[in-house]
Amino acid sequence: MLTLNHQVTNTLEKLKSYCENFIYGKLFPVILCLFTLAFFFGNLSMVGFGVLVLIGSFILIVYDDMTPTLPVLLLLPMTMRDSSILVKEFYPYFLIAPAFIALIINFIRFPFKKPLFDKLSYTLIGISITTITGGLFTSSLADFYMGIGFFLLTGLCAFAVHFVYNNKTKCPKKINLTNYFCYCLILTVNLACVQMVYARIYVKFLPSSHFPFPSFCWANTAHIANLIIIALPFLCFSLVKSRRIFPILINLLFFYVCLYLTKSEACLFIALGFTPLLVLNVLRQSPKKNLFAIYQFVLFCICAVFLIVVYFAIFAPYDLISFLERALSDSGRNQIYLTGFELFIKNPIFGSGIGYSSNNGLELYGGYFHSTIIQALANTGIIGLIAYAFLYIFRIKKLTLNKTLLGDYALISFVMYTIYACVDNSDCNVILLYITLAITFVGKINEKGNDFSLPLSSKESSAMLSNQFCK
Repeated sequence: MLTLNHQVTNTLEKLKSYCENFIYGKLFPVILCLFTLAFFFGNLSMVGFGVLVLIGSFILIVYDDMTPTLPVLLLLPMTMRDSSILVKEFYPYFLIAPAFIALIINFIRFPFKKPLFDKLSYTLIGISITTITGGLFTSSLADFYMGIGFFLLTGLCAFAVHFVYNNKTKCPKKINLTNYFCYCLILTVNLACVQMVYARIYVKFLPSSHFPFPSFCWANTAHIANLIIIALPFLCFSLVKSRRIFPILINLLFFYVCLYLTKSEACLFIALGFTPLLVLNVLRQSPKKNLFAIYQFVLFCICAVFLIVVYFAIFAPYDLISFLERALSDSGRNQIYLTGFELFIKNPIFGSGIGYSSNNGLELYGGYFHSTIIQALANTGIIGLIAYAFLYIFRIKKLTLNKTLLGDYALISFVMYTIYACVDNSDCNVILLYITLAITFVGKINEKGNDFSLPLSSKESSAMLSNQFCK
């Protein structure tokens, strides 16, 4: 009887594994491909998009055991309320294609037992490929350059993490790429900050006709910041794992200088990403491992408050309220926020739907509200915002408790991406939730430490990973 039960159990496990691989690795990419093509040619209504979201949510829930994310399905009625709209812009294509490309790449990697990059790196590279493609189709030189930079940066980051993580093992060092990739990453991030200073100076002092690539150097500064913030954890952990604290301190000082010169939120968030990582190794040595998540959260809050105080001490000797009023008035976002809040007041429970702005001729930048919170309130109401926030809180909690290398990447990327989503239009669409899911959760984060989710305190796992790369 026991043997029979054991055979039945094994058969069910094999069947479950086969179904997961088939649905996640073959069926879902095909479905995403068809929907992406439909979006690309502009022949898919918001109802079709709602179906896509439903399928994506179902796959994520089944594959990654994300049962607590079920409330996010409440967003579907809000996204489908204006079903007569045809998607005429490329924006949905940018949103869906990264997940689609990441899943396709993941499907290609299924037969291989020793992949070179982890799934998070592939997802980021997928986003960069999408950006390059979108830049070509929209004839945007800025997006094209940004996509190439994104591709190179994420690839270098992935290499650096793997080589630095194994620099104390028996991995042969015929070609020592550790320092090379780390310095390439440092140079890339710093050059981006220099570019911001360069753009600020040229826009202020020189005629526009003398300004090369104006859209790339000025209008897309926010997108460059987004690029850096997503790739930043790879660089930070590469340096911290190798205990190169001094370069981080030097870079942190440089970012504050750039912050002073450019007054750009990009440099502020870069510094915000570097600061808590300076003491991350100290936290890892704490004997009270069960308090790790609390320590990390407290550290993040302290650093955030510190940076905010420093920022306003440098740029805003006047009071905080007057600073915010001037910033909102100068950028025109105060009116956008008020418009979003008015839509929320009209439909507080379910929101006005994602197509309301376009159909009613509201003059919004790209039809969005420059803030994830305002966007969620205006489009999905209280119910949608609760589902949205519940998903964020649940995933951050799970990632914080996951003491693995991949878990750390995902956690910091997720937090930084979420912060940036609240202050800029590039992330304010509620649909971007599924890009965030792709960045953070494509490839199940294995709690047992397999599949590149290595326990940071396990020497055996480190040696195992080293052997994988050295063979």
